[in-house]
Amino acid sequence: MSDWQLECTELKQRGAYLLQSGQWSDCTFLVGTEPHQVVLSGHKLILAMSSPVFEAMFYGGMAERNDPIPILDVQIEAFKALLEYIYTGNINISSFDKACELCYGAKKYMLPHLVKECTRYLWSDLYPRNACRAYEFARLFEENVLMEKCIQIISTNTKEVLNDNSFEEVELNTVITVFSLDHLNVDSELDLFEAAVRYAKALDKRTTERSVSPPAEIVEPQKSPAPSTSNDQSEPSTAEVTLEPKVVNIESSAENSPVPVTEACRVEPDQPEIVSDPVPPPEEPKKTRDGKEKPTIRSAIEKIRFLTLTPQQFAEGPARSSLLTESEAFAVLMNILSSNSDVPMPRGFSTCRVPRKQLIGGGPSCNDSYYNYNHIVSI
Repeated sequence: MSDWQLECTELKQRGAYLLQSGQWSDCTFLVGTEPHQVVLSGHKLILAMSSPVFEAMFYGGMAERNDPIPILDVQIEAFKALLEYIYTGNINISSFDKACELCYGAKKYMLPHLVKECTRYLWSDLYPRNACRAYEFARLFEENVLMEKCIQIISTNTKEVLNDNSFEEVELNTVITVFSLDHLNVDSELDLFEAAVRYAKALDKRTTERSVSPPAEIVEPQKSPAPSTSNDQSEPSTAEVTLEPKVVNIESSAENSPVPVTEACRVEPDQPEIVSDPVPPPEEPKKTRDGKEKPTIRSAIEKIRFLTLTPQQFAEGPARSSLLTESEAFAVLMNILSSNSDVPMPRGFSTCRVPRKQLIGGGPSCNDSYYNYNHIVSI
């Protein structure tokens, strides 16, 4: 054995040697999820010096006795980068996704300087293609300023955000939030509805794949690095959606029937039932452990301002989608044709007649929105 200490002139070089060689290690971690797992070695004293969590894990009253210690919620490359920071002080971030994963680990093990650097990287790599992912990250860790910045990017680059493939992978709550914004840079509400259709297809596909996929093959943990698995965004369950066209007949005069903007923007959750052709009640929503109702794709559809569309736009688009029932499509169409229609809007649907693009720089707002653009902080 060579005198490696003599070759390492700095403390971080000695730490790097111990991390890479595993010499004198007294703990191991089983990182990742099956079938991609790897065993990494560590030193309790060095880890406890940097993290109160590791201190409690190794020297507290409820010290960890498992060996290896399972680390299932942190990606392999992120945990390696976290160890590198602890042993050497180096911060190795090469991508937006890695910054999110590393920041999660840094939060978990109470490494505030590493959290700060990860957040700084996210700010420098914020684009429409990842704004929704960054928003979810900021919401999870209560980074309010970053969250506001993400909303601003989504508001001003809406079509680019909606048309990016990554939008189909975001959480359903994020879709609802986007559809609830007062200011969105879209040509019409059709942009939102088309995005909802694509999202519903992707959500249905993921739900089907999870229900039929066989269990992962169990393999022995390897010491060599293995490719990290991507984070599956756990979507709230919803009914399967079969997107087949249906036809709604309208009178020929419908296309040329302008509707004045006379109503205040509101949501009416308790509409009276239609006796002649009632809207079927939504299926019983599933609930979370705390008793709250899980959102479904319908929750996003309810945020779309259908009443800003022309009769032709609605009849040729949303009315033909199975995301709306025939009764719902009929009710919406009647309200597009006349602001004084005797047919009430479907329960929960937006009754706003103000196009979102009119809200730039102020103007009337709809009380069914989560955010008001005038309140967004400009960074």
